[in-house]
Amino acid sequence: MPVNAVFDRDGQHVVHVVRGASTETRRVVLGESNDVYVEVLDGVHEGEYVRLIDVVQDGSTPRAAPRPNPDPRDTAAGRPDPARQSQ
Repeated sequence: MPVNAVFDRDGQHVVHVVRGASTETRRVVLGESNDVYVEVLDGVHEGEYVRLIDVVQDGSTPRAAPRPNPDPRDTAAGRPDPARQSQ
């Protein structure tokens, strides 16, 4: 799991697991890590999605920033199509 998905709550390691339209904060047991990834030994199951940002402390549900409507002429990678740039 990315190290930036693990947060500290009162000295405990937690992650924020996405559960439908809400988020569930769970304590996790960590194993080995490096600068990018950390091993999670307990608390999250394979295939579950976690947030990479900390949730709002007041208990409200965080909302994603609105995404602009993509230009259909842009590539799937989100970069402008080079053929369009020369026009």
